[in-house]
Amino acid sequence: MGKMVEHRPPEGEYFHRLFAGCPFGIVLSDRDVRIIRVNPAFLVMLGYAESELLGRSVDEITHPDDRAASWQLLTQLDRRELPHFQTVKRYLRKDQGVVYGRLTALAIHDEDGAFLYGLGIVEDITELQRQDAELRRAREQELASRIDQARLEGVLLTVRLAVDRLGNALTSAYGFTDLVLGQNDLPRQSRAMLNQATAGFQDAVQFLADIQTVVRVAIVETPNGPELDLVPATPPRPH
Repeated sequence: MGKMVEHRPPEGEYFHRLFAGCPFGIVLSDRDVRIIRVNPAFLVMLGYAESELLGRSVDEITHPDDRAASWQLLTQLDRRELPHFQTVKRYLRKDQGVVYGRLTALAIHDEDGAFLYGLGIVEDITELQRQDAELRRAREQELASRIDQARLEGVLLTVRLAVDRLGNALTSAYGFTDLVLGQNDLPRQSRAMLNQATAGFQDAVQFLADIQTVVRVAIVETPNGPELDLVPATPPRPH
């Protein structure tokens, strides 16, 4: 970002109190984005001693995936294309942990417009980011669960309708067979075959009744929202 005339960080009792007591991290940097002063909150945030950060580039404590975007904003700030900017970026702690920071940055100039130093104020929002991520995961899981539930309801409804229709057809066939068996002049061999068919109809109807017991689905409201509730179905009975 070019060279600059060296400037000392601002001094004064008021600034010192503000700098030291601010709960947010404060970083002062030169035009090459090298750190010239940091406050205690920023040191605690990243786990460094002041001597370990002075003279280092801000890039060195910025997450690699955020460096390009951060540098672009700083370049725009240096060119006065932006009066200031705010962004969320990740910082690297000394222990290699990651801190999410909401950075507000601006460039301080003297009365003649010459660059003095860059000022960055960093709020640690790591916990907020974690909570937001958990909330997003919970919402995604809930959405996936509802989608799965809707699919299951559709499948079970289709199966239930198919079972009902097949059960009605079997019941009708059973009834017709029973009528034929009621004829007195029915040949013995035909009667035996129809008796076997009747037994098969009964087994099939019972099997369908078992399926209906499993797939008959009702939606009930619960404190956690609508849920599937399997309820016993009334099995088809032969006439």
